[in-house]
Amino acid sequence: MHRKALLLIFVFICLGELYAQQPTTRKCNELINRGYDQLYRFRPAEAQKEFLEAIDMARQLENEQLVAHGLYGAGQATWYAGNFHQAADTVKLAIQQFIKDDDDNIIGALRILSNIYDDIGDYENAFKAIQESLTRNKNNDQQNRILSYVQIGKLYKNIGDYETAQFYYAKAQGEKPSVGNYPFRELNHCIGELYVAKGQLDSADYFYRQSFIGNPTSRIVRLRIGEAFLLKHQPDSAFFYLDSLQRESERSGDFNINVGAMIGLGEVAEAKGNIKTALDWAMRAFKVAEEKGVFKYRQSASGLLASLYESTGDISKALYYHKMNAALNDAASSDVYKGQLFAFRQKTQLAEQAAALQSLEADKKLAQRTMAIVGLIAVFIIVLLVFRHNNEKLRLKQRASELEMQALRAQMNPHFIFNCLSAINHFILDNETDKASDYLTRFSRLMRMVLVNAGKESITLEEELDMIRLYLDMEQLRFKDAFEYTININPGLQPSMVSVPCFILQPFCENAIWHGLLHKEGKGRLELQLTRKETQLVISIKDNGIGMEKAAKLKTKTVESMGQKLSASRLALFNKGKFSSSYFTIHDIKDKNGITAGTEVVLKINL
Repeated sequence: MHRKALLLIFVFICLGELYAQQPTTRKCNELINRGYDQLYRFRPAEAQKEFLEAIDMARQLENEQLVAHGLYGAGQATWYAGNFHQAADTVKLAIQQFIKDDDDNIIGALRILSNIYDDIGDYENAFKAIQESLTRNKNNDQQNRILSYVQIGKLYKNIGDYETAQFYYAKAQGEKPSVGNYPFRELNHCIGELYVAKGQLDSADYFYRQSFIGNPTSRIVRLRIGEAFLLKHQPDSAFFYLDSLQRESERSGDFNINVGAMIGLGEVAEAKGNIKTALDWAMRAFKVAEEKGVFKYRQSASGLLASLYESTGDISKALYYHKMNAALNDAASSDVYKGQLFAFRQKTQLAEQAAALQSLEADKKLAQRTMAIVGLIAVFIIVLLVFRHNNEKLRLKQRASELEMQALRAQMNPHFIFNCLSAINHFILDNETDKASDYLTRFSRLMRMVLVNAGKESITLEEELDMIRLYLDMEQLRFKDAFEYTININPGLQPSMVSVPCFILQPFCENAIWHGLLHKEGKGRLELQLTRKETQLVISIKDNGIGMEKAAKLKTKTVESMGQKLSASRLALFNKGKFSSSYFTIHDIKDKNGITAGTEVVLKINL
């Protein structure tokens, strides 16, 4: 009897273990919940194990909905680990697997998918995903609606349309998110980033600190505050945030924050003159970004390395990283340009739909005008894209031609083109067809001139002045005559007989308008004076703006002066000189009381 009892107990134990190993819906849900718990602790590798086991169990149970939940979690874990393309594919698979009427989960997954596409610069698919998320949100899900508005605002901020970004952030604020909850924190964090992009760092600081409410140790916000202090030229304050953040994120395996903090520490060390330490941080960040294949951090780290090696005099390494950074910047600009083009198409379509609600006859006329303008724009865009694509394939053998093409990209960049397209679009939406036609005509003439002269080493001064007048007229029209300009030519100078580098004046005029005149209270004035002194053409560009010192405080990106620097270098090469300072000077103009009354740039071109 004793043996039988022991045998019976043994059988019950085996049956119990066998039952415990059998997959059940409850066990599968427990695995998914444990996966999300690991994600909240930022342990993507451990979370991935839980989600993959849940997927296997759900497939054994033939439960498609649980398979979808497992894939959704696995996609987020892959995203946290920095594998963006694989994460996007996994989340898309989860969306396909969810039951069609499971709107809540599909809306959330689409929003996450938009964030992932945003991280890799695929703005068109990011816009499509978040717009579908908003369209599906018919059940008055406030949290997803707020976060969708925030995501759309962030996308517009990333492609440079700050006005539309502010509009969507205002819509999110209008939903009155609960203070301290995640939507509230994410909204304030993104508004802070928008103010950084606009150069309003004090406002950015206020919203960053608002986003601490409910999560006072937020790593991403601490990183953004550290970056803001760098922009304010306060390296000690930046170090306070970035140093502890880097050590903390390295221990926890938070890859994205860790690399961002390392790049920031490299910039802090550079600002303090400690180049060796700066190189160590920049190289560590670059290697991790290279290993993970994260585009934006490779871009930042390579730019920092190029600057650091140039300061040490290591020209070969500086050139290597400079070329890499230039290629990455071109790719990023291309991604932004595609996003701008998609957003422009979307706005045009919305405008047409709104017009259709009025009268049928008015709609037909508006549609014909809009399609004609959009058709012309499309032709110019195709020509520009083909032109840009061909330029990227060329191997430039001399520094002079390198500077020529880099300067062309800096002068006629996608942001300038998008601003022109946006101005045309606003005129169309306001039914100001005459202004739209006028602006488009000037825009087409300028594009044609740029394309005709792009391959030339030099053009006549007469052609250069035609292009700069057209550019200044367009800027006047865009900013509603916020400034006036004059071009004075010495009677003894014949513009048709003088050769100058192509489009050499535009970067200096652009700097005067954007960094001097647009920040001035009252009417701005720009004056170009051209004279001949012995064997040189002397060009003076004066403005009555705010001056270099105030303008420098408003700048948020060092790349803003790249067009001016490249043009100065081109000028030195054209003059067959070694030092651009011999042919280019810039200084503030003082009035009789010693107060800054504007800025003057003087260019000297050998005849």
